Amino acid sequence: MSVEYLIISESGRALAASAKNAGYEVSVIDRYADRDTVALSRSIHRYEGLHLADFLNDIESYSYLQKLIKYSVKSGSNITAIIGSGFEKRPEQIEIIRKYMPIISNSVKTINLAKDPMKLGKLLAKKSINYPFSTINKNDFCSEKEFLIKELGAMGGGHVSVNSNSLLRKTLFDKKYYYQEYIKGTVCSVVFLANQKTAQLIGINELIKPTQFLTKPFLYEGAVTVNLQDKKFSDEIYRIITEVTKLSKLSGLCGIDFIINKSGIIYIIDINPRPPATFELYEDEGHLFQNHLDCFQGRLPEYIPHNLNKLKGHAIYYAKKDIIAHSLPSFPDWVSDIPAPKKSKNNLEMKYEILAGNPVCTIYAEGVSTTEVKNLLNQRLNEIELSIKSINKL
Repeated sequence: MSVEYLIISESGRALAASAKNAGYEVSVIDRYADRDTVALSRSIHRYEGLHLADFLNDIESYSYLQKLIKYSVKSGSNITAIIGSGFEKRPEQIEIIRKYMPIISNSVKTINLAKDPMKLGKLLAKKSINYPFSTINKNDFCSEKEFLIKELGAMGGGHVSVNSNSLLRKTLFDKKYYYQEYIKGTVCSVVFLANQKTAQLIGINELIKPTQFLTKPFLYEGAVTVNLQDKKFSDEIYRIITEVTKLSKLSGLCGIDFIINKSGIIYIIDINPRPPATFELYEDEGHLFQNHLDCFQGRLPEYIPHNLNKLKGHAIYYAKKDIIAHSLPSFPDWVSDIPAPKKSKNNLEMKYEILAGNPVCTIYAEGVSTTEVKNLLNQRLNEIELSIKSINKL
């Protein structure tokens, strides 16, 4: 019996592209249903609720899921859900999906541990892995020490703020938030494969410094791949991903964000127990979707290092103002996640509607150095910005 996959993620495009490269047919539930994802999938459903993890509570989403199940029975295939981003705040919802179909995902226990900063910090300390001091009690910090305020289980960095009196009044008694020591330095991430026992490094990236919103200084705006030339550094990254894998029983494609401070010390700041956004920068060298599946069978694939002579990067362009238009400009071939129109509230016409602060598209660049890739990404971001501004003037 053949197997089909249902990708459930905030954005399903990268996973759908990787699945297609590996020869699989997929359906997708995500928040965007952009043109690229539509072209890559057999069917797609756009979920517009508050939390993706709650999509089964939505009548249209539930109906879509039932149609997929009926189709799979009729066609003699099995459908399996691939869990991407969007479940970090409510991982228990994954078990509800499991009532309808098999699931490829890290366990609820693993996700909860990865997203529990206090418990995680204590476990990492036992393995001599640095993690910023984190607490739910602001008074644990001395008054002159700078710290960050983060939302538990949130993603994308837009929720992170530096301590300020106005914000403290709002969050001091809110259990959704915690406080974390502010470590300054170069922000990086690592993509790796895991099988609960050991890990295989895929690549390391340097995150792009956020500049699009003054009010969101930690927003994820993109990343650039980097070469591993320092063996001592790469050995330490290998040690970290292996120890984290064993501690939290990670499986599949995963990611870790970390900071290298001015003294060269590595601090883990976040663990993503699901395919991270940056995995697509390494897709050309193999079928990472297939590798992801294999890991859940206990098989850790051998990975051929990516082309060290070619660095890649992607950057997300966010809407600065609400975009409501009947048409968008033509996008170059170095752009993906191109928006698709949706029905207006009266169902009489199709419009493009992108609210301020939401992603518009993803931009790509390649080069022989990190600086070259960053400069090209900035140039292309400016080009897209000018195109979008021309729409808002219409």
